[in-house]
Amino acid sequence: MAIRGKVIRHELEPILDFQFKQINRYISEMTVGLSRLKDDFNKYIDEEIKNEPLNEQSVIQHFSDDIRTYNDDYYNLFIRSTFVSIYSLFEFYSYKLCVLAAEKTLNALTFNSSQEKNTISKHKNYLEQAIRLNLKDEKVYWKKIDKEYKVVRNLIVHQNSNIIKDTSKSLNKQDGYSIVSNKANFNLDEDTGDFQIHNTGYLFDLSSTSKHYLTGVLDKVLTLK
Repeated sequence: MAIRGKVIRHELEPILDFQFKQINRYISEMTVGLSRLKDDFNKYIDEEIKNEPLNEQSVIQHFSDDIRTYNDDYYNLFIRSTFVSIYSLFEFYSYKLCVLAAEKTLNALTFNSSQEKNTISKHKNYLEQAIRLNLKDEKVYWKKIDKEYKVVRNLIVHQNSNIIKDTSKSLNKQDGYSIVSNKANFNLDEDTGDFQIHNTGYLFDLSSTSKHYLTGVLDKVLTLK
């Protein structure tokens, strides 16, 4: 399901619901699929070692690139790309909510007056300042998106999953350190500054938070006259 051109308000809610359900299903199925792929490969390596028990290190060395690929790289690529995709979907629909609000109120759709540099903040400011929506109920979701998920997304996209932007500062003073040093969701290399999201629950959290914010704002936009 896709949304193009003029926003049809009665279609937006089921589209949001459908797309976030699809995202959650994708995360679940890809997680299972990658786990099976990893297990099958490791079983293959175990068989190779059994066939050459005296050359275990040689076998491991020979397959070292593949071992890393199946055990780490595929999973990290999936996590990283999915996180960015979910955030991009949020950004897209936050804009579409502005379009819908402008259509309902016959208001000009312009973000020129906003002093915010990032896209989603411009959208939020437009709804609050130009449309006069009260988004207090969505504050808890917005804070998580703006103060955490946006930071992680920018570190992935603009710094290739590395938090060292200012080399004059120590690692724990870098922007985003307090987020990616959380071992429940991230693996952070304290020497290089590289990080990876290791918990697929973090993807589900982004999906859920995004949907709650968007549907909450949509409910308020639909009351506009």
